[in-house]
Amino acid sequence: MNPGPELDAKIATEVMGWVSADDGWWDLPDGKSTGYHQNDGLPAIGTEGDSDRWKPSEDIAAAWEAVEKVEHNIMFGRGNGFQPWASFTVPLSKHFPLGVAQGRAETMPHAICLALLKVVEAKTP
Repeated sequence: MNPGPELDAKIATEVMGWVSADDGWWDLPDGKSTGYHQNDGLPAIGTEGDSDRWKPSEDIAAAWEAVEKVEHNIMFGRGNGFQPWASFTVPLSKHFPLGVAQGRAETMPHAICLALLKVVEAKTP
C-alpha cells in the first residue's frame, strides 16, 4: 500500500481506533473527541485544506503518535541499499509467542505504517 490518504485512514481507524462522528470530528470508541476533525473523511489538525491532514504515512511525528498507541517494542533502521524498515515484536499464537511484524518502504513513516498494519493483522484472530 502506497503512502497517502488511504493508508492514513487505515492507520486512524485500525491502529488508533478512531471512529468517524456525525459532528465532523474523529472520536475515540468511547465517544471522547480525538481533537482531529474530518477533512473529506480523513483526520486533519486544522480547519480546512489538505495541508493540515494527519499524515502518518508521510510525517514522522504523526507516525510516532501511532507507534505510541500499540503496546509492542519497535525496532527500526536502514537495510541494504539504505531502505528504511520498522519492526514490531508481536505474539502470534500461544504456541508461537513471538513474531515480527515488519514494514519496508522508501521512507521511515511509510515503513512504520506498513508494520503497524501487520501488528493489527497479528491481533486479528
